[in-house]
Amino acid sequence: MFKATDYPINAFLDMMAQEARAKGLDLEIEPFGYSAEFTPLPAAGTLNQVNATDEDSSFACLKMMQSARDAGNAIIPYPDVLVTITQDASGRAMMDRPVQINNIFGRGQRPFELDRPFVIGPKASWTTTVQNVDAVNPVTLRLTYWGVKLYSKPLQ
Repeated sequence: MFKATDYPINAFLDMMAQEARAKGLDLEIEPFGYSAEFTPLPAAGTLNQVNATDEDSSFACLKMMQSARDAGNAIIPYPDVLVTITQDASGRAMMDRPVQINNIFGRGQRPFELDRPFVIGPKASWTTTVQNVDAVNPVTLRLTYWGVKLYSKPLQ
């Protein structure tokens, strides 16, 4: 028989539920994804996208995926794009410098799975900054933060 601890994501969610129960709360978990779209990201350009959680729930990001296409709509498997993710409330960057996109964003078939999900509280936000290193070609870039919404309500 499998245990929750055999699957890191389940173990993490079980830990979150236990912490909520210790505070007298019940934790409801709902699959959810946030997207950051850069349509298009200009050649040699830099753009920001802010994602914000709802007032009634936190968000735990479990996986990150990217899709990139050129001006002719052909898939770009390895876009020359750098990424920085910053949690807005604390101002903390999730990396010390911009990171090549394929190092932290997988593709739909093979998403990048976080060893430990990052959690953004209710009414909070994070900013994704992308920089197209290609000086000639723009790219249409879609990033997905896949995870779960965490709703807390008093135990009954």
